[in-house]
Amino acid sequence: MKMQYTTSAPSKTRAQGFTLVELMLAMAFLGFLLLFIVVAMIQLIGTYNKGLAYKEINQAGRTITEELTRNIRTSGSAAVNSQYVARGRLCVAGQAYIWNSPTTAPLNQYQNTNEAIDGVIRVPDTAGQYCSGDATPPAVDRSQETVLARGNVQIRELTAKSADNGRLITLNILFSTSGDNAPPNGSNECLPGRLGEYCAVAAFDITVANRN
Repeated sequence: MKMQYTTSAPSKTRAQGFTLVELMLAMAFLGFLLLFIVVAMIQLIGTYNKGLAYKEINQAGRTITEELTRNIRTSGSAAVNSQYVARGRLCVAGQAYIWNSPTTAPLNQYQNTNEAIDGVIRVPDTAGQYCSGDATPPAVDRSQETVLARGNVQIRELTAKSADNGRLITLNILFSTSGDNAPPNGSNECLPGRLGEYCAVAAFDITVANRN
């Protein structure tokens, strides 16, 4: 019996891989995805920094307004001297609240070092020396101060009004970040976007009825 053998030609397999167009599309998509992630992270960090600035401003504002409310409420109407708020000084019942705003030049300083007071401090003032006369106020003894807000917080504006023969005291206080993070060019508004991400402004308005 005759045996027959058949042979088959080896099959040709197609080489697998990306074409140049497919590779370029993949790289473009990856680049767009990375760009989107970077932009989202920058916006997230900016929002976080803005939130920290607002938090710091609001904490300082609450601390100062609550203390002023308490002291004004328990003092006599004659014990509130707001004559020198434009110079960064408010005196209430033997206590002087002192700060430097953008318009005070800076006027209020510490003893010996002539260093400008930053933030907001409180010092004992039973003699009323910080809210009397037109001369330059006495320098503050640093050992006597109580710091109410320091560093990145300043009182930008403060106005005080009285009514009902001094029994009602209304304070309007505008706080802001200070230094390089302050609102620019004398404005009370922060720049938009990333230029103002460390800047914040907050207004506190209080009306206190004097009990004495």
